[in-house]
Amino acid sequence: MEAGRGRPEQAGPAELRDDPELLARLQTAVDEANKTVSRAESIRRFRVLPVDLTEQNGYLTPTLKIKRALIHQDFAAEIEDLYR
Repeated sequence: MEAGRGRPEQAGPAELRDDPELLARLQTAVDEANKTVSRAESIRRFRVLPVDLTEQNGYLTPTLKIKRALIHQDFAAEIEDLYR
């Protein structure tokens, strides 16, 4: 997203997670990706997490694999909400 547009220049995920323009752009990307897979494989709902997943904050391994147990622990409410 371009700087400005009423958003802080250094806005991070926590500040932008409910931004309508960001969500619309992500939905467009999801819709395009879903065209290439079956309905069973498609993304139906998504959430923007309030933090980046990085090695520094412990969510990624040194080989950039997601630490699923930690993600499930720290974002249990968001994950549960996706399946309601």
